[in-house]
Amino acid sequence: MRKQRKKIHGLKIGKKVDAISHLFFADDSLLFTRATNEEVEKVMESLSIYEVASGQKLNMEKFEISFSRNIEQENQELLQRKLTFKAVEKHGKYLGLPTGVSGSKKIVFKHIQDRLLKKLKGCNEGFLSHVGREVLIKAIAQAIPTYVMQYFLIPMRILNEGESMYRNFFWGQKKEERKMV
Repeated sequence: MRKQRKKIHGLKIGKKVDAISHLFFADDSLLFTRATNEEVEKVMESLSIYEVASGQKLNMEKFEISFSRNIEQENQELLQRKLTFKAVEKHGKYLGLPTGVSGSKKIVFKHIQDRLLKKLKGCNEGFLSHVGREVLIKAIAQAIPTYVMQYFLIPMRILNEGESMYRNFFWGQKKEERKMV
């Protein structure tokens, strides 16, 4: 982008760390700027240059913008109209991870339990041996919370509930039924 010429200032995440103006992934880009007309114009100019240079047309309907809580509503609306991006409060999830963790951690990380339940219920445990169940748990089900734990500290309550799901699946228990094979 234009960070070298100080046209886009980016996001400062620490005192002794350079500001981040952009993050590029395989098919996603995140841009960080100040909420000013000048920087918004430079972003739009950079996107236009990209379209011409690459020969690709950007789908502006997929673009989203979110503002810091410190930006006045009037300024947000003005900049949003200029960018024509859809404004969102939070981005929900990105790459399967929550983009922000505030409020109830139980609610934020509920998707872990939902994905675990879906994986475990998707396999008909009646047709799997104990070895098959163990492989499914270790290779697939435990990867879900492990991936999230690389980035976030997950509450023990959620991890314990996951362990309970593994045990019930391994031993073939359903709901409140007690069963040992």
